[in-house]
Amino acid sequence: ELYGGRAKGLLSPFPTNQSPLSSEADRKYRELVRQLPSQPCIEILVQTFFSDINWQYDLLDEKSFREDLDAWGKISYSDLQAGFARLALGTIVFPALLFQVLAQALLFHSPDDDMINSLITMAEMTFHDLGAEYSDTGVELLAVLGKEDITIATVQAGMLRASFLKSSGKVIESWHVLGTTIRDAQEIGLHTGQIMCGQFPVGPGRERQNISLVGHRVWVVLHI
Repeated sequence: ELYGGRAKGLLSPFPTNQSPLSSEADRKYRELVRQLPSQPCIEILVQTFFSDINWQYDLLDEKSFREDLDAWGKISYSDLQAGFARLALGTIVFPALLFQVLAQALLFHSPDDDMINSLITMAEMTFHDLGAEYSDTGVELLAVLGKEDITIATVQAGMLRASFLKSSGKVIESWHVLGTTIRDAQEIGLHTGQIMCGQFPVGPGRERQNISLVGHRVWVVLHI
């Protein structure tokens, strides 16, 4: 009962007539998302993630993720400049998850890829260093958004962050992040399954059953 999840307003987009965050948060959000690499580089690293990493836990549904990625790629400059009022909640949170996906992919991607090597901006910088920067940026994005509206993507981003920290030898930090992520998952009722049945918005082409499956997988991986 304590962790039954919030009853309403949980995953709904922000009202269109007002921004829930300050203009400073809007500015910080724009500053952070502009640190994403070019679309061709994103496509390469996303492919690495799904071919070499995601199969281990099946944490992300590739079809849904690619739909979200495509939707993010269609966000106009004017919409981003207008702030949160024009963006749906799922769209706002997505870059935080994307940064964690890119960070994970960089741990496994071939160092001989000239396209990805172009992202290295300083001498002796490695893919792991770049991945750490991306992962940190994803954490900053979630901090800007706060805990008022938690989504499955928030939980997935937390799990990937914990995995990245563990892969970096920061086991204690990883454990703390995992604990926070479990509480986030309980906050939206992932442990009950009920959030999957009625409160999660189902967009075009997305079956409710598939969303339910993703939610249950996320909770199982948290146990693992």
